[in-house]
Amino acid sequence: MHLFTSKTSRLIPGLAALVLLLASNASQAQAVNLTAGSTSTTLPDGQNVPMWGYHCTDAGSGGATCAAANPVVQTAGTGWSPIVITVPYVGANTSLTVTLTNNLTFAGGTIPRR
Repeated sequence: MHLFTSKTSRLIPGLAALVLLLASNASQAQAVNLTAGSTSTTLPDGQNVPMWGYHCTDAGSGGATCAAANPVVQTAGTGWSPIVITVPYVGANTSLTVTLTNNLTFAGGTIPRR
């Protein structure tokens, strides 16, 4: 019986370490959601120019953040701003998943995906 207790006492800390390792890898999953859509910008001469750009659909998850570089332009359709995605390094397994939604249109229809 003493042999069983000895093996069990060595097995439990090993299993606990494995669970912690798996949990830490799961917490490294980081994601942002972007939408590609039509927008416009006003040039310095006052001309309004139609264009398309990316907009953050959410603030990000798992530590990653997504925001417009120009905070005045936070929502799709109100102008253009570069997107800044920040991904904190959390170890060798750091990863980022970007989900892109295509809301681009042309002549009343959507732009075909390839």
